[in-house]
Amino acid sequence: MDTMRSYVAIHYNRSKDTAAITDGCEDYTYEDYATGQADVVNLTMDDSGRKWIGAWFPRSGDYLKCWIKTKAWETGKANGSLFCGKFYIDECNPSGQPSKVTLSAIAVPKRNGFSKTERNRTWKKTTVKQILGDIAKRAGMKLVFDTGDHKISEESQSGQTDLEFAFSLCDSFDICLKVFNNKLVAYDQTRYEKKKAVRTIKYSDILGDYSGHAAVSKVYDGVKMQYAVGKKEATRTYEFKVPGMKGARKMYVSDKADSLSQAEHKAKAALRKALREDFTMNFEVEGDVRYKAASTVQLKGFGKMDGKYFIDSVTHKKSRGAYTCSLALHKVVTKF
Repeated sequence: MDTMRSYVAIHYNRSKDTAAITDGCEDYTYEDYATGQADVVNLTMDDSGRKWIGAWFPRSGDYLKCWIKTKAWETGKANGSLFCGKFYIDECNPSGQPSKVTLSAIAVPKRNGFSKTERNRTWKKTTVKQILGDIAKRAGMKLVFDTGDHKISEESQSGQTDLEFAFSLCDSFDICLKVFNNKLVAYDQTRYEKKKAVRTIKYSDILGDYSGHAAVSKVYDGVKMQYAVGKKEATRTYEFKVPGMKGARKMYVSDKADSLSQAEHKAKAALRKALREDFTMNFEVEGDVRYKAASTVQLKGFGKMDGKYFIDSVTHKKSRGAYTCSLALHKVVTKF
């Protein structure tokens, strides 16, 4: 009978000796985010052969491709594999004795100042997809647009990097944005929250402590938004209450909108964002390659905190023989 085991596979573009690099990885951490920030990996590599401070020493633009693989992890389950993505090496820190090198790498490409150069630009008579397409093209990335588009009469990028501006733009339209494997991926969070849970996590599965947050008496059940269409239009108002609720506790927002339908979308986006912060959980469990940011899980055995949750971030940690996952979750918001 096979024994459960897990391992990390690494490809480094500067070397064809993939097996030696994989075997030399002593510690591996992969931080996977649903939106708002770029994924990162951190590795501790054995350098007893002094290759990392020699022929393999990273240069600008060098990258890693990483996988986590599991064998016989659960009875009756097939072997598992998680492709973590492509990461550009950001830091290399040698130390000793014994000789080791720690590598930090980020999913953001270094090309054309995507995450470093502050820019000023104005788009007119455009769409969210068009703006993201322009940004992705300048960075040498592919745009994957898995959500509905929105018309925009005018939008300005003022003193922001392309990455900061793209995150901000998507956030106002309730669009999640992820940088993955040299792609800019935009997706509909509400639709992803409706997807089938990848697994059920029981209270007994938790390793060590856990923490939760429930805003029992502060949950909004409606939203009121003030907005103006165009530069000279008078202020208008849009109101919405959550289906089945009285709308007695409204949140108030103000924003620009090109139409009533856009005001409705932005108001509901603001309300969803607030509600997603009201019920959250954080804990560590045994490693599982099914845990991915933007997927969902069911919690069971946590009493009133039970339910379906969206994975905001997951940190996969592989340290010698141990493989664990630290999860940050929020209860899904799918009523509207």
